[in-house]
Amino acid sequence: MNTKHYQNVLLPKLTEAMLYTRSRLSMKSANKFYPDKRMIDGLIETDPQKYRLHSLGGDRLRSEMVRANRNLNLSSHQLYRKVEEDYRHGKKNAGNCGENARVAFCYLAEHIRELERISHSNLKVLNIAIAKPVDHCLVLVGTQPAMRSGKILENALVCDPWAKIVCPLSHYPLEWKMKMNKWSNRGLKGKYPGGVYDHFDNYESREAIRIGKFHIYEQVLYGNLQRIQDNKYYSLIDKNAIT
Repeated sequence: MNTKHYQNVLLPKLTEAMLYTRSRLSMKSANKFYPDKRMIDGLIETDPQKYRLHSLGGDRLRSEMVRANRNLNLSSHQLYRKVEEDYRHGKKNAGNCGENARVAFCYLAEHIRELERISHSNLKVLNIAIAKPVDHCLVLVGTQPAMRSGKILENALVCDPWAKIVCPLSHYPLEWKMKMNKWSNRGLKGKYPGGVYDHFDNYESREAIRIGKFHIYEQVLYGNLQRIQDNKYYSLIDKNAIT
């Protein structure tokens, strides 16, 4: 495989999927917020729309949007179609990492033939959920490993719309840590059922990609979308499983 060509043609397409997802979930995430609203005071004049987005009212609205969509109990494909239809009718949506990953996954699945054609590869797209000891969702795109290799994916690339990261898997731990540090420095905090955390100061958040264990939620292989029932856990940094 020509790795340089493979990455040069696919990474822009993954960026396209990431931007598409963020445009359909334009109200951003309910689990990222500024607890100290003084951090956004400067936006009143420079970017009033962003100021409203991160105001107390904006925080509440995002939470309500995420909760309403989850109460519908939609499949990934149904969610993908809903946010597209809402977008066309001027209705906004919000989404946490799970919603972001599901929309990006479906976008890439819909364009899988084009991606295979331009990359000269048979591709595999995975929607994965990191659950131990953290909670995060993202999409991986790569090639199907040789049979009996023991791997689940090779030549892996990352599409993570929630964190706004698109890169080769080998770059992801550093890109993630840099993004967590950036959010921390800006005063942006994370929210989970147990309370509030700092994205960088919290060890499990900062090291999520290195220490987290994930399972595959759904995949596209040979053009077919499949829900995965196997709850086996893998590591993003285990080269025996994924490269």
